[in-house]
Amino acid sequence: MKDFEPGDGGNSVFTIKEAKIAPIICFELLDDSILHHAAKNSNLLAVQTNSATFGMSAESAQQLAMTRVRAIEHGRNIISVSTTGYSAVIDRNGKVFQQTSMGTAESIRAKVELLDGQTPRDKLGSWAMFITIGILILIARRAYR
Repeated sequence: MKDFEPGDGGNSVFTIKEAKIAPIICFELLDDSILHHAAKNSNLLAVQTNSATFGMSAESAQQLAMTRVRAIEHGRNIISVSTTGYSAVIDRNGKVFQQTSMGTAESIRAKVELLDGQTPRDKLGSWAMFITIGILILIARRAYR
């Protein structure tokens, strides 16, 4: 059995009317290239996770926090759906509009704006990280002079 391996990318975006939805599996949140490709080809991200392995630990909250950062990074609204952890509707600024409780059977109904366009991170790719680190080093050096 092969656990936690990405597919071949054949069904990377689903189109429903104007919505171009990129499905993201929980562990794919860690892979910059997958998220970059998903944001480039969609106007809504849908993160799905089975948080049962996390139990009642802080990992579900950490995963939700990572999802919020990815929303900001790529300028996309995200629908995050979990079997036992937190499900949420997150806007492009990382704000959580609706959220379920942990370990409960709940549903969310929301209108979500479909967003196109690219953020600086999307345009620069991995270079955005290096440029940011460089700027922070320059700021730190000036602060300690």
